[in-house]
Amino acid sequence: MFAELDKAKVSLTERLYLRYDIGAFIKAELAGIDVFGGKVSPALVAYGLGACLEELDITDESQQKEVLSAMIDACGTVALKQAVADAIALAMPLPIVGSAGKAGGEPDMRQIRFYFCDIMGKSEAEFLKCTIREVLDRWDRYAVFNGYKKAPVPFSYYDDD
Repeated sequence: MFAELDKAKVSLTERLYLRYDIGAFIKAELAGIDVFGGKVSPALVAYGLGACLEELDITDESQQKEVLSAMIDACGTVALKQAVADAIALAMPLPIVGSAGKAGGEPDMRQIRFYFCDIMGKSEAEFLKCTIREVLDRWDRYAVFNGYKKAPVPFSYYDDD
C-alpha cells in the first residue's frame, strides 16, 4: 500500500522529489497557475516540492526558497520541465481505454471528495495529501469490495496470426 506513494514521485536528487497531490493542485489553481499549460514556473515547482519539504521538516520559508533555487540551478531548465510534466502525469488518473469520457472532460472534484471523505470515512487532510489517481484507485477498490459497483472485466487480447 505504501509503495504506491513512491510511484507518484519523480526524483530530482537523492533526497528531493516532486509530487503533485490534490493540495498542490489547489494551491496552483488559487495562485492562477495553469498546471497543464506546459510553462514551468518556480511557484509550480515549489508546490510539487511541498510534500518533500514537509517530509524533510523544512518549514522555514527562507530555507524553502533556498532549497528551491538550488534545486532549479542543479537540475537545469529542460530536465526540470520534464520532471514537472512526469510528476503531473503520475498524479492524474489513467485514461480508460476505449471510453469516450464525459462531455465536460474534467472530473468533478466535489463528487470525488464526497466518495473519499464522506462514504469511505477518510479525513480531509488525507484527501489533500493524495493524488487524484490514488483517490480514484482507492475508491474503485472500496466500491468493488462493498458492492457499489461491479468489478472490471479483465481484457485479454489474443493474436491468432
